[in-house]
Amino acid sequence: AVVALMPVILAACASGKVTSTNPMASNKDINTFGLTTVDFEYAAKNALDEFMMSPWLAKKDGRWLVQIGNVRNETVQEIDTKRLTQRMVSYMTKTGKFAFSSVGGSLADSNVKEYRQLEKSELYDQETGGKGKVVKPDLSMIGEISQTTNISADRSKQQLEYEFRLRVTDLSFGII
Repeated sequence: AVVALMPVILAACASGKVTSTNPMASNKDINTFGLTTVDFEYAAKNALDEFMMSPWLAKKDGRWLVQIGNVRNETVQEIDTKRLTQRMVSYMTKTGKFAFSSVGGSLADSNVKEYRQLEKSELYDQETGGKGKVVKPDLSMIGEISQTTNISADRSKQQLEYEFRLRVTDLSFGII
């Protein structure tokens, strides 16, 4: 399932006034032509809500095991994509429909990697280890944030659009 988050559009004119299409943003306090934490939360929640309403997700009994890849920032703005990813993981986990793998992807945990090396050590009882017990993820999830700037013909107004895209692949079938 591919989900394109609703674009957050910021517009500014010659007066320096900035307005946002995000209904959760307070237009009276906007003094920057960029994204805020409120914008991230709004866009991520909308995309995930849309994704989780997909009838495709209902095909599985139990939870989906997800491996998260990187969220690429293709904007000129410095964006903390790890923080955004963590918020998405938290939101999805709370639904009870998803669990996340720390074996690979952007959530890879160095402790998991060290544990897996114990299989090769004679110091540890191999009967108590997890050899052959790691569960493969069902889904792979990656994301991307891009921006477009549009300028009016008379150059009095600018519109800055940010688009958040989320791509989920069923790893068993390779279907997006």
